[in-house]
Amino acid sequence: MVARSRIKPTAQVSILPTIHEDKASALHSPRASVDGCAGSCIRRIRSSSQRIRYYLALVVLFVGVFVRPHRYLINDVSTSTVDHELKSRASRVINNITIATMHNPTSLIPPTHKQSYTIQNQTTLSTAPLFYHISPGSTGSRTLYHASCHSGFPSIHHKSFCISQTTGIDGVSEEVVRGVRAHYQVLRLYQLAYDCCSMWDKGKLSSESGREVSSEIHLCQMLLNEWTEQLQTHLKNVVQSGLVGLFDTPYPYFAPQLLQLASEWRTASPIIAMTERDPKGWANSRSKNHGLLICREEYSYESLGASEFDVLGCVSRAFEERSVVQTELSTKTYSALHFWDVFHYRSHNEPVDAEFQRGMERQMELHQQQYLPLANYTPDFFGIHTQSTTHEAIREEDVAIDIRKQISSAQSSWSEKYTTPLTCRGRVNWEIQNDTFVELYHLPKTCGLSKSGKAEKGRTGMIPLMPLKVIEPSKWQE
Repeated sequence: MVARSRIKPTAQVSILPTIHEDKASALHSPRASVDGCAGSCIRRIRSSSQRIRYYLALVVLFVGVFVRPHRYLINDVSTSTVDHELKSRASRVINNITIATMHNPTSLIPPTHKQSYTIQNQTTLSTAPLFYHISPGSTGSRTLYHASCHSGFPSIHHKSFCISQTTGIDGVSEEVVRGVRAHYQVLRLYQLAYDCCSMWDKGKLSSESGREVSSEIHLCQMLLNEWTEQLQTHLKNVVQSGLVGLFDTPYPYFAPQLLQLASEWRTASPIIAMTERDPKGWANSRSKNHGLLICREEYSYESLGASEFDVLGCVSRAFEERSVVQTELSTKTYSALHFWDVFHYRSHNEPVDAEFQRGMERQMELHQQQYLPLANYTPDFFGIHTQSTTHEAIREEDVAIDIRKQISSAQSSWSEKYTTPLTCRGRVNWEIQNDTFVELYHLPKTCGLSKSGKAEKGRTGMIPLMPLKVIEPSKWQE
């Protein structure tokens, strides 16, 4: 097992405020010299003509110092400085591994170009453990998820969640509920990009003249700067919550941002799990069995090829290359980007493309090289490090024991807090047609137990996780 490495927080990137501060400091010194000499100069000037000439000189000096530089300051920010900042990427270093990304690409977008969106922003640190499976889908994430639930740790896996022994949120802590709801907001935004790119590729987003614009077309008009801003806020809320287990899509594709947020908003370092898999076998399985949201090759990290990885880095690179700053007086115009400008939908029914496969392989290999040194738990699900030709599968029960050991060794009090297996498995689907969530319970035989372990007959008044469309276990089977 690789020794644990702590995540070092890095300084946030700030661009425009720094520019104004530097210019402002440059303006202070001339003003100070004028103020300093004013009193003594006037005392020495006796004649009225001298006074008039002196005051005229002060007016000219005032205009030269305060008016013209401010006009040029605006132009400077609009042209060379901003253009330079757009072309330079911030880099974040985690344990000597440099991960190229922009800390907040939306900070470069003028406020007037952002649509309003009200989000509850938390300011407290989470004291819960964070067990983060950093490997992408198709690497055994479901086994880890079920083991985490069995160990009593509130967890999410793509559309699935486990937070209780019963349906709904009755008796579940507010911190956990807040985290699961924030997760589904993250998933909604990710699914929105996925669905919009799919519809765009199929030509379904064009609206004919005279026809009412559908809700799908309206949602798909969201600009990427707004999407990124909302996504970052909900990611922060997930990290600040009481959720313990994060598994499967989309979290491995937000690895740089999530690790940074965890270093800022969790009181303890995250416990990172990685399940290695041969990149070629993984790429083949992933592309044949799943529809994928792909970062276009031209915006991929180091041009390694199109892949699912580094979603926000993909967006920031697109802004770098396609943002246009126009200088006309003091106006600034930034290019608007939509989902399909940066991402591409790939169906699992598409024929195998050799170049795409190589890109996926290269990106997976890079991902494993970057994050394996940070991993605390590396179960060998795929026999990567097994010498024998026959590989014995790791049992879910053993994984559950390992997860509990990892978490309790990090902080002993956690093993006392999480003792009850979370047997009820829920699921939430998001429907783009009317922008609503549908809450399902896809393992109904394990739900509906009271705290005493007895089945509750005729249980009514369930408090749903999501406020809309709840389907009870008795009305739906997986």
